[in-house]
Amino acid sequence: MDPNFFIIGAPKSGTTAMAHYISTHPNVYFSTIKELQFFSDDIQTAKSEMIPKNMSEYLKNFKDADPDTHKIVAEGSTQYLRSKKAIKNITDNFDAPKFLVMLRNPVQAVHALHMEALYGFNESEKDFEKAWFNSIETQKRIQNIKEPIDDHTLYAHIASYYQQVERLLMEVPKESVMILTFDEFVKDTKKSYELLLNFLGLDSDNKNDFEIINSSHAHRWEFISKFILSPPDLLVEPFIFIRKKIIENETFLTRYIKAKLNVKKKRKPIDKRFENYLKDYFREDILKLSNLINKDLDNWLK
Repeated sequence: MDPNFFIIGAPKSGTTAMAHYISTHPNVYFSTIKELQFFSDDIQTAKSEMIPKNMSEYLKNFKDADPDTHKIVAEGSTQYLRSKKAIKNITDNFDAPKFLVMLRNPVQAVHALHMEALYGFNESEKDFEKAWFNSIETQKRIQNIKEPIDDHTLYAHIASYYQQVERLLMEVPKESVMILTFDEFVKDTKKSYELLLNFLGLDSDNKNDFEIINSSHAHRWEFISKFILSPPDLLVEPFIFIRKKIIENETFLTRYIKAKLNVKKKRKPIDKRFENYLKDYFREDILKLSNLINKDLDNWLK
C-alpha cells in the first residue's frame, strides 16, 4: 500500500509522540522508521541517516500494510514542512494525501532544537545564545548556496513557520491539512488525538494511555553514542543496516540498551533578556501565522 497520511513537522512540537499514539490504532500502519525524510531532497542529510535511496526502497517501509485492515498508511518526517520540494514530491506520487502539522512556540522550539542538535552531533556550541547567533551568521552566508543545504542548525529558519505553512496551504486543499499547536496537544492530549482520528476518518479506539514520549534527553556516554550515530565512513553502511534491523525487530533487550545509552536532562532556562529578544525576533512571523491558520497565538508572545 502507498502512504496516505504524513506528519510533516514542525520538529520538537510533539510529532514523535503523536506518531507513537496513532501507530497503536488498529486501522493505522505507521512506518517502523518514523522519519524517512525521502521527499525533502532539497535538505542535506547526514550520511548515517536511514534515508531510502529510491522510491522502491521507500515503499518497502509500507510493505506489511494490509488493505483489509489499514485505512491509514503513514510516515512522519519533520523536514517536509520546511522543505520547498517535499509537498509537491508527495502529491506528485500519491493521490489525495492528508497532512498533520504540529507547531510549537518558536522560542521554546529553537531552545529544544539546539539541545536536539547537540544530541545528534550536528551542533558543537553548547551555549544556546552563542549557537543562535552563529546560526544567524551561517544562514546569511548560505543564502545563495545551491541546494541541498544542511539546515539542521538554522534555528530561526526552522522555527519561522509562516512561509512554510503558507506554501503547504497553496499546494494542497485546506481540508487535507490539520494544524495543531503543541499547547493544545499538551493541554488535552486525548482530545487532540480524537480530533486527529476524526480528521482521518477513523473510529475512536477509546485510547486513554498517553505516555510521555521523546522528553528532553542527553547521552550517558557521549563517545559511544557518537560512534553509533556518526561512525567512520567505512562503517556507515553496515551501521545503517544494523540500526534498521534493530528498529524493525525491536525487543525488550534492545529497548533496555537504548534506554541505558540516554539520560533525561532538563534544558537550562533561557536568559530572560535573550528570551525577550527571541520573542521580538519571531513576533511578525507569529502574527502572520496566527492570521493564516485562524488560531490565537498571543500566548507565544507573552
